[in-house]
Amino acid sequence: EELISVATAPAIFKDTATISGVFIKELFRKNGCAAATIYELIAELQKLGVTEYFLWCEKILEKFYNKIGFQSC
Repeated sequence: EELISVATAPAIFKDTATISGVFIKELFRKNGCAAATIYELIAELQKLGVTEYFLWCEKILEKFYNKIGFQSC
């Protein structure tokens, strides 16, 4: 088995989580894998009662994350 994607939530406090460390192996980029990985992480966080998410990313990736529902601040 080979790891192709990862996203972490290193900080969770009550109903709020920080998402970071999103990595998609280059061969699997631009086909929805990043969005699916983040949505799966959010689904797992919701099981823990998390309802608010903050995502840390490089400035160059903000447009992508805006497209999948995150807002720049």
